[in-house]
Amino acid sequence: MATDLQTRIDAMFRRDKLWALGFVVVLWSTLAFVFFSVNSLIPDDTMRVVIAVSAVILGLFNRTSFTNSISAIWTKPRRVTDSARRIGTSCGFTSTGLAE
Repeated sequence: MATDLQTRIDAMFRRDKLWALGFVVVLWSTLAFVFFSVNSLIPDDTMRVVIAVSAVILGLFNRTSFTNSISAIWTKPRRVTDSARRIGTSCGFTSTGLAE
């Protein structure tokens, strides 16, 4: 029973990581598209560098926040299931969902 729950949690965690990766790829694609779309409208090379560096910083911070969010979301369920396994309870889950 505990391994079934852990398997489901692991599958959900992998699925969430895949979705987060997809969002990060879309974000980077959008940043690149916008930069190259407005590149010809930027009159100064210094401004072009500032905008490019700003876009890279935005992308890095956003990617880091996705990674931290996924870790924070899934840390508590893992702790709960690990604690339940140690004390020998099912932590309120059955194979079909929450216990009644």
